[in-house]
Amino acid sequence: GEAACLEANVHGVHSDLVKLLGRMKYRTSYGQNALKHSIEVSQLAGLLAGEIGLDQRLARRAGLLHDITKEWSKPKQRRYMEKYYPEKVENHPKTYHQHTAQKFVQLKYQVEDEEILDAIGNHVNGTDEKLLSRIVFCSDKIDDSRGFDNSEFKKMCFEDIDKAYEVIRDQQFKYLRKVLQEEKKKNG
Repeated sequence: GEAACLEANVHGVHSDLVKLLGRMKYRTSYGQNALKHSIEVSQLAGLLAGEIGLDQRLARRAGLLHDITKEWSKPKQRRYMEKYYPEKVENHPKTYHQHTAQKFVQLKYQVEDEEILDAIGNHVNGTDEKLLSRIVFCSDKIDDSRGFDNSEFKKMCFEDIDKAYEVIRDQQFKYLRKVLQEEKKKNG
């Protein structure tokens, strides 16, 4: 965890959060190492923020913490959702971790910066229009650990983050619709 914070250039992280980050080293999601992904998202977010003139520290912190609860079991995530976001429980479980991470770091670790919380809480759906949220959303989708050639998306992000956000968000919506359709077919 400490090495991840250093590599991401994120300082002042609560020691328990550092431990949780360290555990992510042993987790994968969609074939990606969870810790490596979070470090890369943090670094990309910081670079993009720097290009635009936003606070790179906030961007790196949001990027590093965005998936902090993704390793939780689906039942644990659902219970957290029922407690804090009952109106969103019927959303697809793949989106739960954005909400659980947002509330978890806010309540347990006193992360109070609204920009960071909004960026974490919207990194799957891309439903927040704030610039930091757009940056973290895009960074989450274009990091190299995703396993596909994303060089055009990266280039677009550095040239015009607003345009890139719209294109990447459209791709994300198509992906989520496809997942829902496949699950409907599978479940009859």
